[in-house]
Amino acid sequence: MISCPKCHSPNLPEARRCVHCGEPLPGVSVAAPPTLPAIPLDASTRQANSASRDEQSHLSDGGTGTLNVARVFLPRPVGAIFDNRFEALSVIYSDERLCQYLVAEFDLPEGQRLRQCPAVGCGAIHSPWVTGVAEQYCTVCGTPLQLAAVELLLTESDRPIFDNARQLVDLGLVHSHVRAPLAYFTEMVGAVLRYCLVTPKVEPLPAHIEPSQALSWGVGLAQALDYLAANGLTFGGAIDESCFALAGKQAVWANLACSLLHPDRFDEARRADVRSLAALLFKWLTGHSQFVFHPSLSAPLNACFEQALVKQGFASGQELAEALEEAIQHKVPSAGVDYRLGRYTHVGMVRSLNEDSLLTLEIVRILQSQPRSLGVYVVADGMGGHSAGEVASATVVNAIAQRALALFNTPSVQAGVGTDWHIWLKSVVETANNTVFEMRKSTGTDMGTTMVMAVLDGWRVHVAHVGDSRAYCINAQAIRRLTTDHSLVQRLIETRQITPQEARRHPQRNVIYRTMGDKPKVEADIQSYDLQPGDCILLCSDGLSGMLDDADIHRLVLASPNPQVACEKLIAAANAAGGDDNITAVLVQLVQLS
Repeated sequence: MISCPKCHSPNLPEARRCVHCGEPLPGVSVAAPPTLPAIPLDASTRQANSASRDEQSHLSDGGTGTLNVARVFLPRPVGAIFDNRFEALSVIYSDERLCQYLVAEFDLPEGQRLRQCPAVGCGAIHSPWVTGVAEQYCTVCGTPLQLAAVELLLTESDRPIFDNARQLVDLGLVHSHVRAPLAYFTEMVGAVLRYCLVTPKVEPLPAHIEPSQALSWGVGLAQALDYLAANGLTFGGAIDESCFALAGKQAVWANLACSLLHPDRFDEARRADVRSLAALLFKWLTGHSQFVFHPSLSAPLNACFEQALVKQGFASGQELAEALEEAIQHKVPSAGVDYRLGRYTHVGMVRSLNEDSLLTLEIVRILQSQPRSLGVYVVADGMGGHSAGEVASATVVNAIAQRALALFNTPSVQAGVGTDWHIWLKSVVETANNTVFEMRKSTGTDMGTTMVMAVLDGWRVHVAHVGDSRAYCINAQAIRRLTTDHSLVQRLIETRQITPQEARRHPQRNVIYRTMGDKPKVEADIQSYDLQPGDCILLCSDGLSGMLDDADIHRLVLASPNPQVACEKLIAAANAAGGDDNITAVLVQLVQLS
C-alpha cells in the first residue's frame, strides 16, 4: 500500500493520486493489505496536524515549546467486542491512528441480525439496526431474506472517519448495487475516544475490466446512482473508480465518503454525476477518457455515449441505464459474413532466421442458402535463438492447428451450435503451452514464444494472447488495440513512468514477463468483441508494432485495396523503418454477404 502524505490514507500500490484527497502519491510502499478502504481526515484533524507541524518547526529552530509525544493507538485483540454487537475475528491493518478488523455479529437476537438477499444478481443487505424492523422479504427484488454471516470490516480511528458517516448509516441504504455503511459509533479505550465504522467487506475492482463486464455493471450502477440521488446523495460530478468495489462478481457503490448530502442546485449536480459515471464506463470499455467513436462498440452504444458525454447528457441514472440496456440489446448483422484474408511474414533486415510462425484456418458452410463462417488465426513470435525460437513458435501453431481441425469436425460445429470460445481458447492455450514447456525441459533450451490468436465466429471475434504480439480492430473511423502487452514497458506506460513514444526507444522494450513455454501453466488474456461490416482484425508480431505506430498501421491498411496488399505494405514499411526483428501480419476483413 502507499500512504498519502497529506491525509495518511492507505491507497492501492498502482494509485498515482490519493483516492480521497487527490494529493499526488510518493513511490513509497507501506505494509498493508491491498483490499482495505482508505479513510480521509476531516477538516479539524487536518488543522490540528498543521498546528502540530508548526510547533515541531518552531522547536527545530531553537524555540521553546511543549514536546507533543504521539499517542500509541494499539489494535484490540482478537475476540474483542465492539459496541456489544461485533466480535473481532482478525486484525488486518494497524498504524498509529487507525486499525481495521474483520468482525462478525456477536450474540445478537435473531430480530437484530443482518439479512441478505439470496437472489443471484441482488445480494442486498438489510439491517434492522436503523429501522428496528427485521424485513422478511428483500425490498429490492421481493425474494425471501435469509439470516447471513455477512463479512464485515470495522475501521477504528482516533478521529471522525469522514464527515457524513453517521448520516449515511442513518439513511439505511439498501440496494443490490450499493454496499453502504451499516453502523457508526464511538467507544472509550483507555483515555482515547475511538470512532468506529462498520461496512460490508468488499474486494477491489480488477486491474483490467472486460468490456462485457463494464456493460453489465453499467446498468446496475446507473440504477443505483438514481437510488442514491433519491436519498439525497450526489458526488459533485467527481465519480471515479475509488467509489466502487466488487461484491461477489458484480460492481457496487462501496465508498460513499466523497458524497454530499442534499447539496444546493441538486438537479445540476445529479446530471453532472450521470455524466461522470458515463465517462468512467466509457473508459472501462475503450480506455479513453474523452468520447471518440470506437469500432469495438456498436453504433447504438457509440450514440449512447455521445449523448451522455458530448451532447446534452441524461437527466438521471435511470435514463442512462435505459439507454445502455437498449444499446446492449442491439444485434450484430444477421446477414452472412465472408472473411477476406491477407497474410505475410518476413525475416526483417537484421536477423538471419525467421522465428515467427503463423496459422490461418477457415471453414465456410452454406446450407440452405444460409452461410456460416468460422476462422482460426494465430501469430507466434519465437524466442531462444536457433533451434529454439522457431521450434517453439511452430510447436504452438501446430498444437493449435490440431485442436482447431478436430473442432471443425465435431457435430456441434457442423450443426452450427454455439461454442463457449473462452473455455475452448483457455484449453487450447494450456495444451500448446504444456507442449512447449515439456520440449524446453527435454532439450535443455530456453525456448519460448509469444502468441496472439483470434477465432472469428460469424460477426464476433474472440481473442487470446500471451506476450507482446498484438491484435487490432481497424475500420474507416479508427484503429483500436484489442490486447495489452505483457511487457515491462507496457507496465511503465500504465504507471505513467514513460510515454508510449519513449517506450519505442526504451532499452528494455523487448522484456516480456509472460510467454508460452516458460512455466508449466500460463494464463492467457481472453476477450470477445462484436464486429461490423468492414471491420478488419490484424494480428502481428512486435516486429511490426515495434517499427510502426498505430496511426501508420491504420493509414496503410485503409490505403490498400485488399488485405493481402495491406500485409505486404505493412511489412515493407516496417523494413523501411529498420526491420530490427522478424515481421508477421495476418489481416482479416469482414464483408457482409447479400
